[in-house]
Amino acid sequence: MQEYGLPLVFGVFILVPAAAKIMADGFDWLLWLYGIIVGLAIKDLLEYSLPHLIHRGADQSYLPHPQLGIYPEVIRFFTALFLMIRFYLGAAFYFGLAHEADSAAREFPRRNFGTDFVLGILHFLGFVILAMTINMHEPPVFAFPLVVSFILGYDVFWYVFTFKLDTSDLTRWWAIMNAATLVLGGFLYLLIYVLTHDPVRAELYALWLVLLVTLLDLGLMMNKKPFFQPIEAMVTRRRRSREEGP
Repeated sequence: MQEYGLPLVFGVFILVPAAAKIMADGFDWLLWLYGIIVGLAIKDLLEYSLPHLIHRGADQSYLPHPQLGIYPEVIRFFTALFLMIRFYLGAAFYFGLAHEADSAAREFPRRNFGTDFVLGILHFLGFVILAMTINMHEPPVFAFPLVVSFILGYDVFWYVFTFKLDTSDLTRWWAIMNAATLVLGGFLYLLIYVLTHDPVRAELYALWLVLLVTLLDLGLMMNKKPFFQPIEAMVTRRRRSREEGP
């Protein structure tokens, strides 16, 4: 059990208190459950990544892409780590607003906690699989970007599945932004792969896009503006300006 210690401490005693400030006390058990899953995913992430990053030695010929060194592995590591933190805090915002806030029953009369809970569990299990595919030394190399695609596309599935519920208003723009990231990232991956026939370089371009959008979302959540609210507000203002005319 000692090998699980540090990641579980990170997932349970660092992420959970941070998210608990977002949600009310009544849903702490949900944060603890999700936090344990994230902690286990971070455990696998560290277990697979750190040995290669720390003990790489001078000879880098064993790397999947010797010309790039450990750069691809570093990008994979931070993309996975920040994705886990981003979606964990996003879940805290979502469940806090949709199910625990005093105004939740009034603002979201049509909601289903059971559905959201199960969808959330399945989503977070995707991060455990993501951590298991972090190792670039084991084929298939494209497994990691495929799981990232699943994680981003899952929000679209969540939104469609709960479309008739009022809580879908919260996830609409998150689904839109993640779908756009998925489509643009997939386009970049295919474009670079066609030009270079190099899956590692193609992955790097796509992951940089995912990482930048992830950091943007984390920054907005730190400012208490989850679900890309500023982007939604900007689009709404422009739409109203066009409708009103000059």
